[in-house]
Amino acid sequence: MAAEADSARAKPGSDAPDWLLCDWEQCRVVKDVSSQIVATCRAFGAQLQGVCGEAVKEFDDWDCNTLDCAEACLGFLTAFSQLSNALLCVAGDLECTVTKPLSTTIATLQEESTGRLKHWQQVRNRFSELQERYGRSRQRSLDARGKLAVSAEGRSPWSWRKSSDSSRHATEQAAAMHDLAHCEEELRRSEASLRQLEDESRKRLGQLEQEKTALLRGALTKGAASLRCLLPLADK
Repeated sequence: MAAEADSARAKPGSDAPDWLLCDWEQCRVVKDVSSQIVATCRAFGAQLQGVCGEAVKEFDDWDCNTLDCAEACLGFLTAFSQLSNALLCVAGDLECTVTKPLSTTIATLQEESTGRLKHWQQVRNRFSELQERYGRSRQRSLDARGKLAVSAEGRSPWSWRKSSDSSRHATEQAAAMHDLAHCEEELRRSEASLRQLEDESRKRLGQLEQEKTALLRGALTKGAASLRCLLPLADK
């Protein structure tokens, strides 16, 4: 009868085929790193902003005309105040271009992969159950056919009992054949459903894989470009 639908190669320790196991490790690593960079830039930027702000307030309380190098001191503080603002800008850009998009992508991959894996397992388990049922039904049909053949060979026109047994065996065989045909049809539909699910899942997850790769590359490019906020400061 029908062969089991292709379920692809399963990874060691897992009954899931390779194409159902999405790989988001690269995205996770970059997302985690960018999240830490965002937090670090924000913390340092805010701290630097506070330090410079307090120092500027002290200068405001003094008569700068009486201080030596007052202009140079204010220029020094202004430069680092601008650095703090640039760091906060880098943090915001990095969060918008890397951390959040990758978090969304990872969540989508996890949801799609987990959902399709559960659905695939349900359909495949149903197919396996029908295979076992088909095997039992086929065996009953063979047994009924054998009993009918034995009954027919030993039947005598003068034996009412053997005629009755033969009729009963014929009825059993007919019922077994009907059940076998019904089971075979269910098995065909289940196999077709499993194949369709696998084809659709391969296509959808392959599409998500391509989108993930494109988004990751774009995020890395944009993330690196966010450092341009610091370039004007380096030129000063």
